[in-house]
Amino acid sequence: MPKTTFDFGDGRGEVPARQHPNGEGWIDAKVEVLDAIYVGQAVRITGGVFHGGEFHGGVFCGGEFHGGEFHRGTFYEGQVGGGVYRGGVLGGGGFHGGEFHGGEFHGGVFREGEFRGGVFYKGVFYGGEFRGGVFHGGVFRGGVFRGGMFCGGEFYEGTFHGGEFRGGVFHGGVFRGGVFCGGELYEGEFRNGSFFCCGVLPHNVTVSAPDELTIGCVWHSLDHWGRHVRKIAADHGYDDQQIALTEQVVALATAYVAAGLGPTEK
Repeated sequence: MPKTTFDFGDGRGEVPARQHPNGEGWIDAKVEVLDAIYVGQAVRITGGVFHGGEFHGGVFCGGEFHGGEFHRGTFYEGQVGGGVYRGGVLGGGGFHGGEFHGGEFHGGVFREGEFRGGVFYKGVFYGGEFRGGVFHGGVFRGGVFRGGMFCGGEFYEGTFHGGEFRGGVFHGGVFRGGVFCGGELYEGEFRNGSFFCCGVLPHNVTVSAPDELTIGCVWHSLDHWGRHVRKIAADHGYDDQQIALTEQVVALATAYVAAGLGPTEK
């Protein structure tokens, strides 16, 4: 006679349960999982809603699963539409693609790329590596951003190695490569990459009427900046990379005025 109880190790002791016919993983009796879904012997399910997916391992206490491949990890809540899960903790949010190797994901939406560690909590990324995909909002407080697209939110610290920064606020950290296409640059270190003429002006740049430009503590007319930017920057001890960045900032300010956006201050 098949066993009808199981101890899931969650402090409840032996509770009514069954082994899934497709894979023999253990499932709490109160949870429904379609027979067509694979639930391997290393899987323990005590809660959640299961519409699809392939479950080879892991502990499932809640959440909604529409697809994906699960090998390890602990899942408490959230919505999963796809991806590959090899470890970590999912406590909320939406995970729709990519690979989840470790760390904790408690909120926000991850659609592609690799999540290899750190903590993503209610839109806050605290560490680890963000290797691809789209960061649409929240706060990036540490770790390494190696690719993908940063479309909004706030970047406080960490290293931006590649990808596109299209919006949001860069408060600190090191920008080592990639493309800065828009947003606000307050502080931090810009070491490499391209600074395109869109978005808003960096925090230390002001345009005052009529078409006067201040970068840091240096003031000149836009026309004078445009004709003598390399000499002005060199006179202030800038190296080649800082000179190139100053040229891009002047071009950005010129485009800002040409677009009719007006002075940033009277």
